[in-house]
Amino acid sequence: MKENLQKGFTLIELLMVIGIVGLLAAALITNMTSGIAGGQKLKCMANLKNLAQAVSSYTTSQSGDDDDQHIPTAGSFETSHLGSDLETVYFSSSAAWVSWTPAGGGEWPYKPGLTESKEDSMNASTFADTTLAFFSITNGVLWSYIGGDASVYFCGTHKKVLEAAPVKRVYRSYVMNYYFGYHDKPNKPKYKHHHHRNLGSINQSGTAAIRVLFAELPGQKDQKGVFTGETWGDSVLNPGDSNLAPDTNKDEYFGFNHRVSNRWVANVAFADGHVDGVVQPAVRGSDGKAKVDVADLINLTKQMCNGEEIAIDIRKKMM
Repeated sequence: MKENLQKGFTLIELLMVIGIVGLLAAALITNMTSGIAGGQKLKCMANLKNLAQAVSSYTTSQSGDDDDQHIPTAGSFETSHLGSDLETVYFSSSAAWVSWTPAGGGEWPYKPGLTESKEDSMNASTFADTTLAFFSITNGVLWSYIGGDASVYFCGTHKKVLEAAPVKRVYRSYVMNYYFGYHDKPNKPKYKHHHHRNLGSINQSGTAAIRVLFAELPGQKDQKGVFTGETWGDSVLNPGDSNLAPDTNKDEYFGFNHRVSNRWVANVAFADGHVDGVVQPAVRGSDGKAKVDVADLINLTKQMCNGEEIAIDIRKKMM
């Protein structure tokens, strides 16, 4: 009489199958994560391209010849004049690419010792969960040129990192180069002004292909935590410049928010309209970890904002 034997998996075979399934799952998750990160990087680059094209559309729509075609300003402009009572100062405002100024500009009074009835809130937090932050986008001169699409103003990677930090909501992930005009006001009501840049002068300078137009705000997450600046509340990227901003030296730098292989990359839109990735300058220590010098980030940002060639010592750290 034959004995019926039911053959099954041995323990070793079962463990091998589980191990193979685990390796395949790990590879799949890694590829999916990499694919998502790559997709967010491409979406961020598309956002910057849309903003650069909006700047071009706005600029060429201005009346007059090329010399009169002004590029949108990075920050809102305010002018002032003294009233007939020699005490009241009247302010007039004009909007920038994003703007907290009254809709369509306008004029309002200010008397020393009193709170301004309306004020350009340049120091209002970009990331505050308020209607003011969203208003600054819709009131900006580029809003209609990007089809009223608020998603163009923020990067998914940047948004995800900052919302994991003590930040309520992210409305905007980008800043415009201070070179294109802004004002600072260290001693109200005596505002300082920097004039518009026109299309002709940028093209003639030969620096459009290397001068930053838009860059990402910092929001990088690694082993050290979240890197965010304290002075990025306005719409202007200002690494500090003795000629253009003698009263301010914020030492700002753009954000390297995208992980590509083993390097951090920042997406940047240039004045000629093209978009590219900039590798974060870093030095590998003896432990194999990348070490970043903030001074390098500031100097790199300053050089690219000024339309200068990147210094050799910094370029070597970007390789």
